[in-house]
Amino acid sequence: MYGNVSLLCQYIDFMKDFETLLLRLHTVSSNFMTSSGGADGSSTDERFSRRSFLAAGGVAAATTVAGCGGGEEIDENGEGGDGDVDGTYLRMAVDSISSMDPVIIQLDSVGEYNIYERLTTHTDGRLPAEGQLAEDWTTEEDGAVYEFELKEGVQFHDGSELTADDFVYSWRRMAESPDTRNADDLFDTFEIAHERDDEGELVPDSLAVEAVDDHTLRVELARPFYMTLDQLANISFAATPEGVVGDIEGYDGEMDQSEFGTENPIGTGPFQFEDWQEGSHLSIERFDDYHGEVAEIDGVHWSIMDDSNARLNRALNRNLDVFTMEPSQFDPDLLEIEDTDEEGREIGTYGPLDNEETVQYQSSEVLISHYIVFNTANVDELAARRAIAHVIDQHRLAENEFNEMYDPAYHIVTPSTFPGGEDRYHEMAENEYPYGYAESQIEEAASIMEEAGYGEDDRYEMTLTVMPDSIWQDFGELLASQARAAHIEIDVEEAPFATIIDRAIEGTMDAFTLWDRMDYPGPDIFHRFLHPTPDAPQFTRISQGVDAEYADEAEDAWEQYLENRGETDEEEEARNEAFERIEAANLEMVAQLPLLHERVHRFIYDWVDISMHGVMEYQQYNTVSIDDQP
Repeated sequence: MYGNVSLLCQYIDFMKDFETLLLRLHTVSSNFMTSSGGADGSSTDERFSRRSFLAAGGVAAATTVAGCGGGEEIDENGEGGDGDVDGTYLRMAVDSISSMDPVIIQLDSVGEYNIYERLTTHTDGRLPAEGQLAEDWTTEEDGAVYEFELKEGVQFHDGSELTADDFVYSWRRMAESPDTRNADDLFDTFEIAHERDDEGELVPDSLAVEAVDDHTLRVELARPFYMTLDQLANISFAATPEGVVGDIEGYDGEMDQSEFGTENPIGTGPFQFEDWQEGSHLSIERFDDYHGEVAEIDGVHWSIMDDSNARLNRALNRNLDVFTMEPSQFDPDLLEIEDTDEEGREIGTYGPLDNEETVQYQSSEVLISHYIVFNTANVDELAARRAIAHVIDQHRLAENEFNEMYDPAYHIVTPSTFPGGEDRYHEMAENEYPYGYAESQIEEAASIMEEAGYGEDDRYEMTLTVMPDSIWQDFGELLASQARAAHIEIDVEEAPFATIIDRAIEGTMDAFTLWDRMDYPGPDIFHRFLHPTPDAPQFTRISQGVDAEYADEAEDAWEQYLENRGETDEEEEARNEAFERIEAANLEMVAQLPLLHERVHRFIYDWVDISMHGVMEYQQYNTVSIDDQP
């Protein structure tokens, strides 16, 4: 549930206490979910590598090229002691890294999708999911049982051969390791059958995951799930060698978890771990025995940097091959879009930069939404929430504050994952968004508040909490200024991300800005927070009896979804209807007010040939080529 492109670089300050906060977030997310029950063809990819496009006439996750972590000492030219590499390495910048153990990885990964592989993948981050280590699969019981046939002759980086037992072991670690942060990937709306004892604790080795033989893996779900193949593409489902870490029952281990996660991660990917110096750099090198297309480049090198100006300076000095920019650094007038594909991925040129270079430009929608969360128990005046929605012009926010780098949002779910598709998203946004499409309706907002009994001498008072980032501060102050004309007095305060999360859990804020990210391309990832959950109240506190008509509608729609999680056409139709009902109920009660959808923008020097990724963001780099790198 974590965002990543340029804005994340502002947010990343909260990760100074990274591990503690993630555990906190994990607990909250698990409680919420428990309460609720639990490649495309090569021709398009080639066209969207700009070198091929020009000859004829697309981030790893945004933080992979944006870079937000670290502590590296860098001079004003963006050059610093981040380790030397011999050979041809793809050079990027990255945020801080906590671990490269799949049972721990939660935020946007760095090299992990190039070190590890799963049964399925989203090739170049594009939909739909397809086989990676699974060569084929069959289903039984309407999708409640999957049997996967694994590729044969796949080697791990330690020389051992992949078998089905490696998957059984790896998924057991995800469920049972004391260090795991990803067990909820197995036990929520997607749920693998398992056993629990009288105290509700998982019984060791009870996951219904069986190695039928060396190259056949059988997986039994608690119920059919429409996003099974997409969920299994998550990095937490990666294969690691059986017994490599002895942190679950029945294994002594070849190394401890810390060594595996920081010094010797072992997978089957096209690159193997080379070197990681905390706060400085991470390097991975080509794996010559890779079962697929062996990389042409020698490796990938990420500088760990936490200053956006230093990152850009490093890029301008040609010490990064691929990079991103903050909205304040981006000039839309220097951008020329040359093509847009059916997935909305853009390709073009940007420049000239300050170093006189004109670089390749690539952009893609990603599955991240930004919104205002209203604690409806505190902001219990529905008229006030609706009036604020009338005041906000999402198009203006995207174009002005975010310098055209994000897209305006009129639903919580992103366009590419909206029920009925992107066309349906925009049709409903333009025709059914009740608070003004691409405009601010301050007079309408004032009228609503006056009908509710408020006026110049009797304003509704509330507080909006924003991140300590200039963009969101400017947004908050503009909203407060406009809201005064609608008889609402908004006090804008700042708080670090960690504080916002803690106070959201406690329910002590009125409203706050937040973002969320889809782990798989399904609306339920966001909609699980938009219905009443009395046993584990959502940040919106919908469960506390306010706006009962709309809360009841959202709850009924969520139950409709839960009853139709399978893979049949009938279930898909009912599920999509439920998702639209939830979106509509949310807009009526304004529990979460959509603001923006993120896009990844990356800039690439002409000596690099790399295709643009899709909405899932991650990407393997074994098809990258580099010529005449300075």
